[in-house]
Amino acid sequence: MSIPDRTASPDRRVPEDPLAFIARCVRERRVYWTYHVNMRLAGRHISREDICEATDTYELVDAYPDDKYLPSYLVPGGHNGQGLSRTVRGGRSR
Repeated sequence: MSIPDRTASPDRRVPEDPLAFIARCVRERRVYWTYHVNMRLAGRHISREDICEATDTYELVDAYPDDKYLPSYLVPGGHNGQGLSRTVRGGRSR
C-alpha cells in the first residue's frame, strides 16, 4: 500500500524511514506510554508486551507529519492472531 505524499513543514523533523524508527524505538523500549494509551490498552485487553512483540508485523498505513505536537503514523500490526491498530506519535529522530 502506498502512503500519501505528505511533506512535513520545514520546522518539523520527520524520520526518513518512520516505520523502521518506530519499530526500533518499540524494540528498545524507548516508548512513552501515556495514561490515555494505558487505559485504551487495558480496555482492549492488550498488553504492552503484545505491542512490543508485534514489531515484525507493523506496517505504515498513513502519515500525519503536521499533527498537533509531533508527527503521527497509523501503524497496524498483529500479535497471536489479534489485530493491533494504533496511531503512533513519533519523537525526534537522532
